[in-house]
Amino acid sequence: MAMMQTEPRQTTSNTGFLCRPTAQAVAQGLGRHYYNMPIAYRKHEHEVRMLLNVHRKGWQEGLRVAPVEEQRKEVTETLRKIRAFALQTEKFITSGQDEDDIGNVGKLNPAIHLQQEAETLLSTNLNNTIGTMLNAIVF
Repeated sequence: MAMMQTEPRQTTSNTGFLCRPTAQAVAQGLGRHYYNMPIAYRKHEHEVRMLLNVHRKGWQEGLRVAPVEEQRKEVTETLRKIRAFALQTEKFITSGQDEDDIGNVGKLNPAIHLQQEAETLLSTNLNNTIGTMLNAIVF
């Protein structure tokens, strides 16, 4: 095409309209060397569904087991958090703040965080144990 000195085609497969080139773009070779294409286009419903599923985790992700050192660090960190929340919960209850619902609005409730960390630790340990057992039997 460069040899024949003909302009490339003016339309593209993108849904949109032709943009008027700026003077600077024309000076830099628009129409001779590159296109000025619109980047806004419509997607079909099936394309949107496909794009939404790109980073979705598959069923096999639940069977993946983290390395032992990473598990150990996670468990140690979670236990440290549980210990800190237990101490805070004890102070929270002994000071009588657990009964004052209106006075605690917007404040940290260590009892709830203690429960969440304990549930997280329990589920993580259970998943790692079951995953390790499955990997030992299957593989």
